[in-house]
Amino acid sequence: MLRVLVTDPGERTAWNRDYRRRALPRIAEAIRAACGEAPMFLAESEDSRDLLAELGLSAFETAPNDDRAIPLDISDRICAPDDTLLVVSGRAPLLRADTIRRALALHAGSAGSRVRSCVSPQDHPCQFRTFFAAGQVRSGKTERLPDQPDRLRIAIDGLDDRQPGNHVVAIASGPQGVFFEEIPLRDGRAAIPESSALREGDLLQCVVMNAVDSGRFDVERCYEPHCGYWRFNKNTKQKTDAQGREIWGRQVLPALFRISDHLWLGRGDNAAAFRTAPQRHTDLGVPLADEEALFVEAEVDFLQLRLAWGEF
Repeated sequence: MLRVLVTDPGERTAWNRDYRRRALPRIAEAIRAACGEAPMFLAESEDSRDLLAELGLSAFETAPNDDRAIPLDISDRICAPDDTLLVVSGRAPLLRADTIRRALALHAGSAGSRVRSCVSPQDHPCQFRTFFAAGQVRSGKTERLPDQPDRLRIAIDGLDDRQPGNHVVAIASGPQGVFFEEIPLRDGRAAIPESSALREGDLLQCVVMNAVDSGRFDVERCYEPHCGYWRFNKNTKQKTDAQGREIWGRQVLPALFRISDHLWLGRGDNAAAFRTAPQRHTDLGVPLADEEALFVEAEVDFLQLRLAWGEF
């Protein structure tokens, strides 16, 4: 049996309430068109519950929770271990019915493998500029800067504080996918914006250190994935794909997607794995078209959504 959940994107802001009022019925319509099932909308606040009632949408009350996760007590109560559980984000208003159908077909034909939505990255990591390696290190604890309330200070564990480092370049994989940031570094600590994607415990794959004259550095490397999807020749300075063909521009960048939070599909007894890293040899991905990849997390995203709806 198929069970469908939509996560609660609720926030205590005027734009967010307007967004939910207008977007949640469209999400429900896409789900019904795809699978003929009426979704259950998680309601993590009285405001969400009242709004869903006003919209005539089925609500399931639960405690406040990260809206990219499935509350395990909820999944246990609405589906059996061998049921199919489809989770759609309440922040994915442009998700299409045919994409949901493709995800369901993938799951049905794969002996129960998890299916995750995926999108094209805005910046392909094959294009990352050269950097200077100091090995793999982890970001450490964060603390708020008293004189800069909108910034946090984060320790970069594994660096030798005695070395005269000046910047850290972090390439890491987190809930938002692969991200790339350059941050001023002093005494092994970096001051980052509170909105930064960098989080405590993230594994940083490279660190820029030891600048010499004219902004040059003592060791140079390009970002190269462990899977060998593309390679960098240190002698010729050329990048080649897995078949040995030269990557000479954006037109020939290797096809690449990042896991997104728009959609998750799996067995009911696998709901606990919703937030775990994808399993390379068993999980399946359903790519989203660029037009449906919008993920509404801020008012500027809502404005972009209204533009997509043709309101401007």
